[in-house]
Amino acid sequence: MAEKTRRTRTGRDPLERTMEAALRPGRFIRYGESFAFVQGLERIARSIDGLVAEAPARAADLFETFLAGCYQKSEEIDDSSGGFGELMQQLCCRWVRARQAAGSSAGETVGTLLRWRERDGEPKVITKIPDHLQKRPSPSRAPPPQHPFPSRPS
Repeated sequence: MAEKTRRTRTGRDPLERTMEAALRPGRFIRYGESFAFVQGLERIARSIDGLVAEAPARAADLFETFLAGCYQKSEEIDDSSGGFGELMQQLCCRWVRARQAAGSSAGETVGTLLRWRERDGEPKVITKIPDHLQKRPSPSRAPPPQHPFPSRPS
């Protein structure tokens, strides 16, 4: 049975528009606003969680998009409380679980995590990967490297 996808005429998943609106690109989130801001993002993450059983590949794609948006937002928030950073780590775990549910290769997932960590000069999401997982998948089976945080269309 084909996995259900939700795309509009613009080709974007409706949850992507919801994420973008909630992330408020270009607007700095002050310390006093950060708790409510993170709570709103957590509601979106729970909505995506609800898709994992029925559409795991869609959920994994949405979590990856959400992580990319949060990564960009990390420069526009006073996260002195650490709530936003914690949310990003939870999103990463949720992304892994969605990929597992979609039947994605563990080696490919770990390879992606390692590439993200290598590209992130100051780790925001991937702070620790256990040593036994840091062995790269064999080059013959590894997908070509891609930027983990694709720019969104204007």
